[in-house]
Formats: sequence, structure tokens, C-alpha cells
Amino acid sequence: MYLLDTNHCTFIFIQKDLSVLNHLMNLPEDSEIFINSIIYGELILMAEKSERRAENLNNVEEFVQAFTEFIYPIDKETSKIYGQLYANVLNFFAPKDKAKRRKFKIEDAGVRQNDLWIACTAIQHNLTIVSEDSDFQIISQARQLNVECWKTT
Repeated sequence: MYLLDTNHCTFIFIQKDLSVLNHLMNLPEDSEIFINSIIYGELILMAEKSERRAENLNNVEEFVQAFTEFIYPIDKETSKIYGQLYANVLNFFAPKDKAKRRKFKIEDAGVRQNDLWIACTAIQHNLTIVSEDSDFQIISQARQLNVECWKTT
């Protein structure tokens, strides 16, 4: 079961990247593809900011219906995992000095907030994250994640 990050969604339905499409089409038949509400929001934002807004909003909806089984919401359990994972990342990367630690933000470790929420969804539902982002490699130093990138150069 896979959780497609925003970049892989765009590789599929905007860029039509052959390496990603081939990987997707060669998955076992029983493979399930998911996104979460954060990824869906990022896709909507991209469409809203685009020059062809209406067309791209329609493309997002068609993509979601065609390629994903479900959009996982952020719920109470996801939020609990978020608090735990955020603390793990801070414990792993933040300075030990209390004064410096208070000023440390998760972005200082190279992790964006949205990617932390995406990682929490993957942990909660035992999904493999499919992404090109380095954020997930950083997070996986503090908490084991299954991460794949289907794009080849």
C-alpha cells in the first residue's frame, strides 16, 4: 500500500513521467494507492495558482478518482502520531542546549510541516511513502519510514 506524495502525483498527471507511470502500471494488481488530505490540499493549491485554474482543478479531481483508493483524513490518531514524531525529530536533531533548543524549529532540520503530517499518515496506516523529497529521509533517521522514489533520471 502506497501513499503518493504531491511530487509523484504531479509526475503522473501533469508531467506524465514515463519512469513513474511505468512503475505505477507494473505494481501488483492488489496494490493500493492513497493520498491524504494534506496532499489533496497541496494539489488543489497548485491548481488554484495555475493559469488554467478550472482545467487543472478538474485534472486533480480526475486523478484522485482514477488513481487513489481513498484520501486519508487527519484525525485524532494522526495528531497523536504527529506529536510523537515531532518530538522524535526534535530529540534527534535539535541542539541539547535548552536555550538553543527552544528556538529550534523542525524546518531547521530540513523537514517541512506538511511532510511531517504526510509521514504521520504513512505511519498510522502502515503505508510506503512514494516521494522524491529529502524530508522523508531526514524524518526516517528519527523514526523508521518506508520511502520509495519511482522517478529515475
